[in-house]
Amino acid sequence: MLNIVSEDNFPFVSTYTVGAPNEHYQANETRYRCSSVVHTALAAAEINKEQKSLALTVYQGLYRHSPPAQLISEIEVGFEIAQAANQIYPGKFQP
Repeated sequence: MLNIVSEDNFPFVSTYTVGAPNEHYQANETRYRCSSVVHTALAAAEINKEQKSLALTVYQGLYRHSPPAQLISEIEVGFEIAQAANQIYPGKFQP
């Protein structure tokens, strides 16, 4: 779907959440129990790498009405995903 968005000349996409579960954050584990929206930034990084330019920007939000444990997980997973995306397409993803 992101390829369709980028090919139709949409330069960005926004999400309302990272999709973290309602549990305490565990580095390199929690992201695998998130909803599929967590992969949005990683997919955008792959598109940017493929096109050798910043073709698609992701504005990934946090669902502020989450219970405290989930909100902390959302924040931590957001940082983790930004770092992973930067490994795919360096220097373009900021938490």
